[in-house]
Amino acid sequence: MLKAAPVLGTHEQREIIEPDEIAERALQKRATIWTHDPTWRPPTREEMTCDGVASIRYAQYHEEIREQVAAVHSSILTFVGEEGDDKDVFAVQMFMGEATPNALKHGHRTDPNQPLYIAWDIRSGVFSIHYEQQTPFSVDQELRYDCTESDVLEVRHRRGIRLMRTYMDDVLWNRDGRHMYAERTLQQEP
Repeated sequence: MLKAAPVLGTHEQREIIEPDEIAERALQKRATIWTHDPTWRPPTREEMTCDGVASIRYAQYHEEIREQVAAVHSSILTFVGEEGDDKDVFAVQMFMGEATPNALKHGHRTDPNQPLYIAWDIRSGVFSIHYEQQTPFSVDQELRYDCTESDVLEVRHRRGIRLMRTYMDDVLWNRDGRHMYAERTLQQEP
């Protein structure tokens, strides 16, 4: 569906998309998740610990960011529901439930002062969404990780890319991880 340069991973070929390819798609609907909070500080180790494991995934967002995420997700799901069916809405909800926290927590390290841009559209029955974060993310390492390997089945994290790819037709990143682009062909109601 998308033209992208393949990158060889340890288990299979993965796809990378270049930012100019994303710009060519000119998605019409846009939102920015951001707030100015000069008192923000990075979360402490204790604030990021759950069951004795410290990780950024356990950190909480700024309250305003949580409210903005809920509003943007609601708008997108309503938009998808107008063109697709309940399975499409569920799939996009599952995808965003992983993609948005990844950008905010892993990309921005929960910093509310860094804007996260989200653009989306539906054209010819295909839902497209683009995330642009401000900080690089080591996507190359993540794309090479296979959460189905027998030696990591018990690991409680690192399944997000697999989950996102399960619900979308294509999920692509640019090389520095600042841009993520995904598509899903919507099921047309009979």
